[in-house]
Amino acid sequence: MAKYASWADFERNVPAAYRENATPEAYRAGLAQIAPPGTTPRADRVSNYGNGVDGKAERVVSGYRRAMFS
Repeated sequence: MAKYASWADFERNVPAAYRENATPEAYRAGLAQIAPPGTTPRADRVSNYGNGVDGKAERVVSGYRRAMFS
């Protein structure tokens, strides 16, 4: 079963979910899970990730639309 029933649902919910889930803290936690023993994620990488996702939520939807539909 599809997660979204329509394009309107997708367009409305994906940016909100992206903003909630694509956080520097989530990125740090993910890196920490795969880090070699005795290491931690670099703070500059985590802050750069945060800067890179600011304002990107709406671009995710428009990019998906361009990639999947004509």
